[in-house]
Amino acid sequence: ADTQHRQQFLWTVALLCSGLVVVGFLKSPDGGELWKVLANRGLSLIAIWSTMFFVLQRRKAHRQLAAANDRLEASNDALTQSNIDLQQFAYVASHDLQTPLRHIGGFVQLLQKEYDDKLDDDAREWIGHTVTGVDRMQTLIRDLLTFSRVESRSQPFADVDLNDVIDATFETFAAEKATITRSELPVLTGDRSQLVHLVQNLIGNGIKYSGERSAEVHVSAEALGDEWRIAVRDNGIGIEERHHKRIFEIFRRLHTAQEYPGTGIGLAVCRRIVQRHGGRIWVESQPGSGSTFYFTLPAGGA
Repeated sequence: ADTQHRQQFLWTVALLCSGLVVVGFLKSPDGGELWKVLANRGLSLIAIWSTMFFVLQRRKAHRQLAAANDRLEASNDALTQSNIDLQQFAYVASHDLQTPLRHIGGFVQLLQKEYDDKLDDDAREWIGHTVTGVDRMQTLIRDLLTFSRVESRSQPFADVDLNDVIDATFETFAAEKATITRSELPVLTGDRSQLVHLVQNLIGNGIKYSGERSAEVHVSAEALGDEWRIAVRDNGIGIEERHHKRIFEIFRRLHTAQEYPGTGIGLAVCRRIVQRHGGRIWVESQPGSGSTFYFTLPAGGA
């Protein structure tokens, strides 16, 4: 209602000014100065109506912008609530699934232990398949929890020395027959636990997919303006170019569980962690020539 009243007021003022211009023209003296009077009155009319037009357009644009902002705010609120609900659902569902799975696995193993001498080969095989299936489901649930907690269980950013992160990773994979090396790495600002998870996952993939070779993984860094590009290079089996983007999708697997165990969630978690830190992640690879996973992180820290 207020907007309509303001528009009516503007139109009234514009019409009144136009009327005064016309009256002034009619009352103007005759003679050689008439063309000046016409020019002045014409310019006055143009100025009045142009001003009126731009004022109305500005008000219209302002209303449209306000409406768009309201819709965007409502969409953001709905998206935020949806993410919260999804995280809570993933946590509750995964937590509630763990208990019956533990019971199933425990009772099946107890059955095998107590009645092993009374079971035939087929029964033992079926029990083995059951235990394997329970283990896979528990691994999948743990990975889903990790994926859902990238935002909900995150820690405040602080200075993180990537050299220390990689050195800790050496200890994690000490039992593996792999050579892990690094160049001098920077100190960045981030969530230490998530960066540890990110690096361990990429190095672990380099070791897992080494094929028949002895795994070699090297981590290096390069300064690029206001960000660092971290490279994790391995000498593994490589990845076809058509899969370079797909491998970061959740549940995307390029091999069967019998060939290489896993749930297809690890690289999706890596992508979420890098995105939370304001960076991006990608891979450059060719089959048989190893892979190099790159991710960028904003420059910061000491």
